Amino acid sequence: MEFSSSRLRISVVTLIAGSVCEELDVTHAGSDIGIVFNPSFLTEVLQRMSSDRVVLEMDGPLDPALLRQDSDDDYACIVLPMRVI
Repeated sequence: MEFSSSRLRISVVTLIAGSVCEELDVTHAGSDIGIVFNPSFLTEVLQRMSSDRVVLEMDGPLDPALLRQDSDDDYACIVLPMRVI
């Protein structure tokens, strides 16, 4: 995932299925950042959220990220990034 001023670029690469890239409009505060998550963990968290809008709070590419619904603070989850070499 790569965050820049108002865009989020999500890229996935697999040996079997190939690669895909999607760009979304986002509200982003802070500097540009790239972060890698296990897609299965991220998908599992997002499937349990009922809101169309989520908030992802993070300090850096190797720090845990807090994921919560924009409209509801009752459900929040910590997702750990992966280190890519």
